[in-house]
Amino acid sequence: MSFRVMPNIVCIRPADANETREAWKVAIERQGGPVALILTRQNVPVIDQSKFGKAEGLRKGAYVLADNSQGDPELILIASGSEVHVALEAYEKLAQEGVKVRVVSMPSFELFEEQPKSYQEEVLPPSVKKRIAIEAGANPRVGTSTSGRKEKSSVLTALEPQHRGKPCLKSLVSAWRISSQGLRLCFPGEVFR
Repeated sequence: MSFRVMPNIVCIRPADANETREAWKVAIERQGGPVALILTRQNVPVIDQSKFGKAEGLRKGAYVLADNSQGDPELILIASGSEVHVALEAYEKLAQEGVKVRVVSMPSFELFEEQPKSYQEEVLPPSVKKRIAIEAGANPRVGTSTSGRKEKSSVLTALEPQHRGKPCLKSLVSAWRISSQGLRLCFPGEVFR
């Protein structure tokens, strides 16, 4: 995680082989500073691009990978690297439960922050306040890049050590699963279909 908080370096944490191919292209083509590719040692599956978003979206730092809503979703799940697969698994379950959910793959905060505000808001609509960043470790940039603003937001970082003990997140991430029951605990008073 230390590379991801260093200034003046573009870090890219791809989710699968397709995103890794795109990340390599970005690293080779980029001028004006170093690029770090942060790869997993886990045996992650290749994301089906005929079903989900295209890996070329990595070039913009973040892109919509899956969305079952017509318009704005009720919830946005944001992930990078091997956690994208967790987000997609959660998406499938929540979609079956009738929750309007979007999955955003965000392999590079730096590339995403370079995009026009209109693109950032297309990926992360400001009207959608319920957001969960699925991050395997503590990363202080998650709250700012995923909230679309520099102040605190409703972003919950599900896998950070300091949050794992909270009852809503224990339920939410229990066995790496996300459920509408867990969402109700995290966002009291909200209705998830």
